[in-house]
Amino acid sequence: MANQTYTVHDFPPSKETLREMADFFAEHVVPEWVAKEKEKDSFAS
Repeated sequence: MANQTYTVHDFPPSKETLREMADFFAEHVVPEWVAKEKEKDSFAS
């Protein structure tokens, strides 16, 4: 499911689409970003 794409003709996005996008960010984008930030912190200290 990670390679799911959202197309422009889904506009305006439905609540379900927005919820899926929010879930995707919460499950994939945010953890990766947090891991990167933690790496930066460990290099800095």
